[in-house]
Amino acid sequence: MKLLPIAEIPELMEEGWNQGSVQRALILLQAAFPESSLEELASLSIGRRDARLLKLRETLFGPHLQSVADCPQCSERIELKFEIKDICITPTDCSSEQQLHQGNELLSMTVDGIEINYRLPNSFDLIQAGELPSITEARTFILRQCVLQGKRPGLESDSVSLQKMLRVTKVCEVIIQQMEQADPQADIQLKLVCFACEHQWLIPFDILTFLWKELETRSHRVLQDVHILAATYHWKEVDILAMSPWRRRMYLSMING
Repeated sequence: MKLLPIAEIPELMEEGWNQGSVQRALILLQAAFPESSLEELASLSIGRRDARLLKLRETLFGPHLQSVADCPQCSERIELKFEIKDICITPTDCSSEQQLHQGNELLSMTVDGIEINYRLPNSFDLIQAGELPSITEARTFILRQCVLQGKRPGLESDSVSLQKMLRVTKVCEVIIQQMEQADPQADIQLKLVCFACEHQWLIPFDILTFLWKELETRSHRVLQDVHILAATYHWKEVDILAMSPWRRRMYLSMING
């Protein structure tokens, strides 16, 4: 894993400015994990992708996370403080290089006597599904991409039609449930309690949205520094960004007296 220089962060934000969330995740991962190809990164299951993003976030900003949420019952603002280890399904999911380099595996389960072989959804699937007009169509598309074979055990020639099988609601629900269980890092839910009214509820935590917002804030700060130093000393942006954060702070402190 590569430690991202501060000068690269505004470039990454600019590259992902008009991109979707999946593309933004790949932009960050390409910069932080140059040893992996784009195809390898996009082929990671969503949980393993998010495990890498958690690792990147911890490297850049540390293990502590802080946010706020409004109680849906009384509108009280709740302050959230937790750590990356609290939202890792297992410690190895966020720290083990062996885990991070594993690709998608072929998984199997049995539903109504049918043995189903499938893989977990990845970024390629989400990008294509995101172009479809409805959530229902997107979900159906992902299932068709990930469910590879259906057959009845003991009957090698009895291959079940995937199109027919995926029209059965019960079968689709079981497959989705199994996918969620096989890739739990992909769907992190935080349990919150309102101390004002004691209401309890769950909210999803999306590491990509959280990290991207932090990087945007950091980029804004960096570019503010560039603006002040360039306006004062007429230095070029590239030269200012090449300075260490300490040196920039010293020049800014002198400008501010």
